Amino acid sequence: MNLIEFCKVAGIKQKHLTKVERFYSEVSPYVGNKRIVNLCAGNSLLAWYFLMGGVTEEALSIDLKSTKKYQTLRDLIKKVRPDLDAMHTFLERDIYDSELGIQADDFILGLHACGNLTDRVIEIAVETGASFAIVPCCYRPDRQLLRPQQYKIPQDKSREEVVDLLRAEYVSEKGREVSLREIKSFPSPMNRLLLSHI
Repeated sequence: MNLIEFCKVAGIKQKHLTKVERFYSEVSPYVGNKRIVNLCAGNSLLAWYFLMGGVTEEALSIDLKSTKKYQTLRDLIKKVRPDLDAMHTFLERDIYDSELGIQADDFILGLHACGNLTDRVIEIAVETGASFAIVPCCYRPDRQLLRPQQYKIPQDKSREEVVDLLRAEYVSEKGREVSLREIKSFPSPMNRLLLSHI
């Protein structure tokens, strides 16, 4: 199966595929065959990639609606790998809904969930007890939802760094270990990975 060709047919840019590849390289060792839940999934390329990599046997993608790119990619994959299609579910739902079916033994993934959607992904992981890995984007402090109680904002950091440090501190205050690091060779300046593996 040639995923590069499938992405071209579906209208998914090479840059997005490269982001998914780099994210997968950083996160896949932590998944441990848990079900992955791709929040703010868009075209679900992230979920498909984790399924193709064999690190999970079940993937749930959640977004407000399935896109044409998702439908095209799914149709192409289904033709050559119907087994992968059987392992993947797309749920059209708002991530602010209370019942998403996420469980403590799931592994939540998010790649460039915009602004406060990143905060919601983190909230869901903390509320359910699920592991998570997310690369945030679209930094606007006025839209940030997560506010740790005991944290002094460093003056020598960029706005983006401060927002991610606040997110990490929020998770830490909830009693969870969390790491914050940059993904090397990531084709975007928004390359910081928040990871909390249980």
